[in-house]
Amino acid sequence: MNKLIILLKQLNIIEDVNVLLHASLKKVIVHHDNHYTFYVLSKDLIPFAEYQLLLDHGLDFPYPAEFILCYDDFNFNQNELSLYLGYIIEKLKQISPLFSSLKIEDIEINQIISIGVLNEIQLEQYQQLKSTIKKYFVEIGIEKDFNFYVKQDNDELNHLLQEMDSYEPMKIDMSEIKKPEPVKQTVDYKNSYRKPKGDIFKTI
Repeated sequence: MNKLIILLKQLNIIEDVNVLLHASLKKVIVHHDNHYTFYVLSKDLIPFAEYQLLLDHGLDFPYPAEFILCYDDFNFNQNELSLYLGYIIEKLKQISPLFSSLKIEDIEINQIISIGVLNEIQLEQYQQLKSTIKKYFVEIGIEKDFNFYVKQDNDELNHLLQEMDSYEPMKIDMSEIKKPEPVKQTVDYKNSYRKPKGDIFKTI
């Protein structure tokens, strides 16, 4: 019997999936800490809803488990992948606020994965996190090289720059601000040098 079918039964989702019924387990890795990695091979694109079932019910597996999707020929269009891309973006946002401006339309998948960013600073930061970004794409079965670039037609950045240009700092007339006069310290010399009675004439 297909080992994936056994796994789907164990996860209690056999009645809730369709494409996964025709997929197979490419391999299973059991790590030293009893963490399982299941590589699921499919000819057709696994609907995101079925992938989500794997993730959710994988929590009921006796040991920690993760699922890596695999495709022999990845030729799916951008629209079919939109839910997966939204999922990746949300995962990246949990890692760093750097990805808070990333949108699905910023990602284009052809021979390579192209991701548009706001500016040169973001470009450098994305390059530094390339391995982390790639990891999430590999998990959903997309193993391609990356190209990061600064978007030329960047409405979001242009809007921000316009706001900065229109900003007028508040002018303050420093002459109207009065400096507080220093407090003069007074010393009561009379009391400071007064000696108690009886100290001068003391009976011996």
